[in-house]
Amino acid sequence: MSAKNINNRPDIRPKEIFDKVRQLNSEGKCQHSKNLLDKHWDNLKDLPVANLYSGICCMYLNRVEEAKEYFSEAHRLSPNNYLAEDYLTLCSFMLGDDAVLEKIKIEKLHASKEFTAFLYRALTARIVSAGLENGEVKPYDGEEISASEYAVGACSDSEPPESSSGGKTSAFSLISLAEEMMSYIYFTIGKITADRELYPQAEVFFRKALAYSDNIRRIRYCFGETLFFLKKYDEALLEFRKAEETEGEAPETMYYLGITLKELGKYDEAERYLFKAIDAFSKFPEAYFTLGEIAVIKGTLDKSLEYFMKTASGDAVILDELLKKAREKLL
Repeated sequence: MSAKNINNRPDIRPKEIFDKVRQLNSEGKCQHSKNLLDKHWDNLKDLPVANLYSGICCMYLNRVEEAKEYFSEAHRLSPNNYLAEDYLTLCSFMLGDDAVLEKIKIEKLHASKEFTAFLYRALTARIVSAGLENGEVKPYDGEEISASEYAVGACSDSEPPESSSGGKTSAFSLISLAEEMMSYIYFTIGKITADRELYPQAEVFFRKALAYSDNIRRIRYCFGETLFFLKKYDEALLEFRKAEETEGEAPETMYYLGITLKELGKYDEAERYLFKAIDAFSKFPEAYFTLGEIAVIKGTLDKSLEYFMKTASGDAVILDELLKKAREKLL
């Protein structure tokens, strides 16, 4: 039955409308879906599912603020509807509120492929806009895919992470929640949460990401960094060593290996890694500062002076403060 025919029937039942809405959305005709719902809205507006469908149509059409209003009403009408609540949370995130992201009930993502696809799209957009790509996301340069193959259809401008076999996951496997997809979602939420210095929550998300896959670039480094800030130095060291194995001697990994080993009292090995960080990135004041601290611990004030001078970059006031702290530690 066409949308036109269904529009002209005054006796149409809500279920028939919703079935047609799903069909139109699967064909990428989201505006037609919204028009159909609007046509019968007087009879549908008090139904939670009608508000949910209207919100989803608006999501497809990139009308996020309007979608949020529908999801808010769906949640008001049915407070126990977790999907309406999660969509409401996702809209708030897309409108700039990062703090709400941890509220999404990710364990239930499998119940809605559409929601998962919208979440993936939102996270991808945030990473790209923030300049945090780090290789996790690349622009989609293949043929346009229809909404029946991928829930965000032609609205998508990115391609999913690589599968464990090395090839790109297809749109179908993406919407079927491939392991890399779930790992990517957990990892990205963990990264955003860690950036807000909510390290205990970030740790949970990173562990869930790794339970699905460790194929995402930088996941070991980011997890290690979170563990370091939680002062779980032994675990952090293991993650940084794994990052070294998979990504080579990246200067930031070398630096974190150095400072973690320093916290564990392994000063000679810490120095070796800190020098590797400096070799890769000569202007690395943080690395020089840690070398200065180690020199103080070892009791070599002349060495600490040398390193602190490089940290201070010739600033006499900063250097004087560093030397004062060094002497206090030695006494």
